[in-house]
Amino acid sequence: VDGMSMEDVYLKKIAGLRYFESMLGSDPGAEDYQRNNEIVYEQIWAKANELLATRQSQDFLFGAELTTADALFVPFLYRIGFVAKVNLEENFQQYPRVRQYWQQVQATKEAKCVTAYGKQFVAKVMLQACLPCKIASFKCGGRKYAALPAEMNRKIEAFIDEKRKGHLSK
Repeated sequence: VDGMSMEDVYLKKIAGLRYFESMLGSDPGAEDYQRNNEIVYEQIWAKANELLATRQSQDFLFGAELTTADALFVPFLYRIGFVAKVNLEENFQQYPRVRQYWQQVQATKEAKCVTAYGKQFVAKVMLQACLPCKIASFKCGGRKYAALPAEMNRKIEAFIDEKRKGHLSK
């Protein structure tokens, strides 16, 4: 991130993950946080459909060639289909131009950079690396995460507090 030290980037990332993790529990801001995510999710679909509706039927987001915008949007669609194909289909019903776009993108060789890695591939890699064993080991206390210095934890907590204040003031 421009102007940030590598340490600050990692601190922000760790703090963001911890904050997100807290939102999955009984945090008072969790419901608002989830509602905001749902609003943004719907806006992404609506804007993409709106943009595609102004294009020729064979065009991608910004014309006849794939662009960086497509490179960012395609994984979004792929991930939804990967996790919950039903949600992808429901959204295609509401946003038919996005369905047409997705079919068109999948026919390109460039799409294989994203779509070639399905659930079978992920399961194979996960099992080869014995990921379930490693996760279980951490969860059961058999392995420990490296402890961060106290100063780092203080900075992370300060970042999380700022995020909470921002959500509670909305």
